[in-house]
Amino acid sequence: MTDKEHQLHSSCRYRLDGKSAAPHLAYSAGTFSGRISQVSIAYGDLCGKLFPVYENSVAEASKTVCIEGLRVAWLPEIKAKKDLANGSLIKISDSAIDIKIHIKLFRSIERSRVELERFWKLAQDI
Repeated sequence: MTDKEHQLHSSCRYRLDGKSAAPHLAYSAGTFSGRISQVSIAYGDLCGKLFPVYENSVAEASKTVCIEGLRVAWLPEIKAKKDLANGSLIKISDSAIDIKIHIKLFRSIERSRVELERFWKLAQDI
């Protein structure tokens, strides 16, 4: 952790140091993000350090509330990268519990429609 990161971390409202549980913006249990975040939380032994206060299935909604300083959230890096860089968000968890996700898309070459081609083009541009 750099000096700047240490300073930001020590000044943030919520921590995961075990002194008190932090209010957590959870994902709906049946969603992909809900299942992945629960694995990360369990792996990082954070179950007793977080208490859910709100549930949503949309990362962008949780990020917005988190930026307001009202709660902590498990966010995909792609959603938080810009806000981490500009200081709107501070990562308070240890990098050891980060989960790398690789998403692969498969399709049939024989069946194609205009909508499918448009989607495939968008997916390739990501």
